[in-house]
This record gives sequence, structure tokens and C-alpha cells, in this order.
Amino acid sequence: MKHYMALFLASLFLLHSLQAQAATQPTASTVPSCDSLTGQTLGVQRRLDQYKEFFRGKQCLVLSANRKENLNELIHQAPENTVILLSSNIVPVRGRTAVEYFTYKIVLKDGQDIIGAADDGFEIVVMSRGHGSEHMVEVGTSENFRFGETRDSHIKHLTFRPLGYTAGHPDGGFPEPNSIIFAECYNRRLIVKDNIFHLPNRSAMNLDCKKSLDATADSNRPGPGLQFANNTIRGHLIQNRFLNYMPEDGVFVNLPAIRNQSQRISVTDNTFLGRVAEAGEFTLGPGSRMDIFRNTVDIINNGSTNTFRDASAQRSPRVGGFTLIGHTDANAEPPLFNLAGNWIQVSPRAEEAAINVSPPLRLALACNHLQAIRPWRQFQPHFSLKADDPLPLAGECERPMTSPVVTPTPNSTVAMPSASSTVFTPTPAPYSISQILNTWTAINSSATACDGLVNYEGRFFFKSAVCPTVTTPSAFVTDKAFSGNTTSNKKGLISTSSADSTRMTAGSGVITTLAILLALYQSASSL
Repeated sequence: MKHYMALFLASLFLLHSLQAQAATQPTASTVPSCDSLTGQTLGVQRRLDQYKEFFRGKQCLVLSANRKENLNELIHQAPENTVILLSSNIVPVRGRTAVEYFTYKIVLKDGQDIIGAADDGFEIVVMSRGHGSEHMVEVGTSENFRFGETRDSHIKHLTFRPLGYTAGHPDGGFPEPNSIIFAECYNRRLIVKDNIFHLPNRSAMNLDCKKSLDATADSNRPGPGLQFANNTIRGHLIQNRFLNYMPEDGVFVNLPAIRNQSQRISVTDNTFLGRVAEAGEFTLGPGSRMDIFRNTVDIINNGSTNTFRDASAQRSPRVGGFTLIGHTDANAEPPLFNLAGNWIQVSPRAEEAAINVSPPLRLALACNHLQAIRPWRQFQPHFSLKADDPLPLAGECERPMTSPVVTPTPNSTVAMPSASSTVFTPTPAPYSISQILNTWTAINSSATACDGLVNYEGRFFFKSAVCPTVTTPSAFVTDKAFSGNTTSNKKGLISTSSADSTRMTAGSGVITTLAILLALYQSASSL
């Protein structure tokens, strides 16, 4: 009898708890529309005004910071298609401007947005609770693409700080999460913009979908989209009681089985700083394309510092600026990576390179500045790297070839360069080759702009060289210069023969002669 009475009382208590939770849990009917919000803090009202058109027709849930609450639980209670505004509506500890929200794993629903809305002088910081949370934010699933979920999700104006970067933490700075944002397979766009990330073990942004999909088969099923823009990613030396190591990547994208996807994945206008093995690693499937524009990379990966996973496996890490990985299906079109306007500077370490490539893949390279021990490191040299036409990227070359380190503030009112930066007007078409020349500066080495390239087709244009070099003044650069002319040379420095020059002058796709190309650049440089 006592046993049944205990079961009855436990059931009654559980029912009461569920009723109380249901009474306080936000629903579609209890969350107000964004248009109806009034009497908000300065920061919240600023976001309502800034994103008025974007918020139209959506619901807004305004939260205040509370150390005793878990942000992931509050977001879980909110319905789909809700904007979660994180306000600074709390009196912080005296002398501090950071307003901290603590969280375990946040699962972002279809159409949900998380946007920082701090008052002037304050910063919205999302802190990891750690201890069991592998990621701070999750999107999608490994099982399927959830094709019915098509509403975009935004993450903006936030600072993400994993466990262990608080001064005086007893574990000596061990960040629990592997990644801050972890996305798998989905069918909507994820826009991550105007944030600051302090790197954990792995990466700030990790998009890893291994499911197969032909993105052109159905226009309503394009697969995952990612716009990662205007963020600052900071890597720190991670110290704990057992090991000192560095994070692996700023951004990691792995979409090996998604075919023919274009205009869905972009990494633009970001700043990568501090200790990290690589700024980004990107893997695409057959026929897919990705844009990597106007990023500033100024990272340190020298010395003997390793990543956590590489140290555990007792191997050396792969280090460098950006790593581009294709696929090995000889019967499929290789993916295309568009790199334009990037400043890539990595610290001198014997095995590092500004760009790592693992072909087969196509690469369009325009107006980038590379600065490292060597410009290239080519893996799988038995496969060919193909140079694509860089002229269509000239419109992305809006930043001068200096070393601007612009740190976007997560609480800026508009998405634009800081006051200390210069705003450049896009160069009107048509474009000339002189506008898309890349530059190379060797650090502690005598490497040339072509060093590290082993097996490649076409031409990469640098101020100091053309890969492969062309010494014949009458040699013309045509569409064949980007699609043919296979070379295989350890140094990547090849003089074009007269027969090769004759082949390249044929056809109607003549752009200009190499002599004119160099003259144009020298003329532009003297202005």
C-alpha cells in the first residue's frame, strides 16, 4: 500500500511540475510580435529599428542576463521563427562592461535568431557552462536535411567565450566545447555575422554534413547554406594542468557529398587573429562552389605547439592560412574555390604555407596578399590543381594590399567597417588583369610566388611572377591559360616553349599579352 501511495504522490508532483512549466513556457501565442514591442532598453530599441524590415512578421523574445538561468533552456522554450534578443538589462559587476549569459548546448530551431542588443558601452557575452556540452550552438542533424525547414537563422552581435577564458579559472584555461557553432545537415541558411569568437578546442564555426545531395535536382532542396561574415576569431594558447595546445581552425566546412551547390557557402570580411593552426579548412563535393573574400588572416602557429587531437595522436598538425580540399572522383567536375581580396599572413613555421591545396579542385585567385614561409603546399600531387579565370572576381578586390586588422564590434549598430577603416567603392566593370594580380612576401625564406605547387593546370598571376612563368613576350593569355597547359614541376617555375606560345595564341578568347599585363600593373603602380 505504501508503494502505491508513493507512486501516486510522485505522479501528482510530476503533474504539478509540468503544469507549472507549461504556464511559464513561451508559446506562439505568448511571445509578442516584434512590431508591438515598446518601452525597451536603448540596445533593444536600436536592433528593432536597425532590423525593422527583417523583423516584420516575426515574434521577439527579449531576455535579461541572469547567472542562475541557462540560455539554452530559454531558447528551447521559444517557438520557431522567433527573434531572441539578448539585452543588457542587468546591473553588471562594478567596473565590468560584459553582460554574461550562461548556457549549455543551444539547439536552434527553424527560423530562430539570436541577436545581441546591448546598450552603449556594454557587450553581450555568451559563456559556456562546460562539463558535457560538446558545442555551444547546434543546427541541423546528421540523419537528414529536414527539407521542410527553410527559414533562415541569424546569429549576430555576440561575443562567444568558452569555459576557461575567465581569468583565474581553476582548470588553468581548458575550454570544454569542441566547437562554438556546430552545424550538420539542414536546408536553410545560417547567417553568422558581426560576432567575436574566442576559440575552443576545434573551431568557431563547424559545418559538417556528410549526407549525399544533388543541389540542382530540386530548387527547394539546395542543402545547407552558410554566410559567415564580418566576424573576429581569436585563438589563444590553451593551457591546463597536462598540456599546452592551440585550436585547430577558425572555420571548418566539410560538405564532401553535396554536389553542384553554388551561392550557398561564403566566408567573407572576417578577421582571424592569434594562436590557431589554420584560419579555415574547406572541403567541397563535385561541382560545388564557395566564396572566400576579403578576409584578414594574421595568425600564429609557430614553435612546437600542437592541437589537442594531433597531440593525442602523436602527430604534427597541419598549419597554414586556408586549406582547400577537393574530391578524387575522376568522372565528376571538381569543386571551385573563389579566393579574392584576402590578406593571409601566417607565422614562420617550417611546414606552414599561406594556402594548402588537396586537389582535384579548381581555384580562382585574385588580388590576394600571401605572406608566409612559402605560398603553397600541395597534397596529393598526383592529382591536378586547376587555375580558374580570376577576372570575374575583380569586383571583390575593394580593399588595398595593406595589412588592415579591423575588429568588428558585436554591438555596432550597422554592419559596416569601423570608423578607422577606409570605405572603398567597387571598381566599375570592365576589369583588367592588372586589377587582379596577387602579391607574395616571403618570411624568413627565399621562396617565390610559385613555390610549393607541384601539379597544376593554367596560370596564377602574381605581381612578381606568373605560375608557371612565361618568358616569351608574345605569349598570349587566353581561356586556355586557365583550362589547359598542364604542368608538373616541383618548383612550379616553367618557361613556356614557342610551341606552347603558338597554341595559346589560337582561339577567340585572347585577353591580353603577358607583356601588356605587366605594363598595365607597372603603370597602375606608378600612379
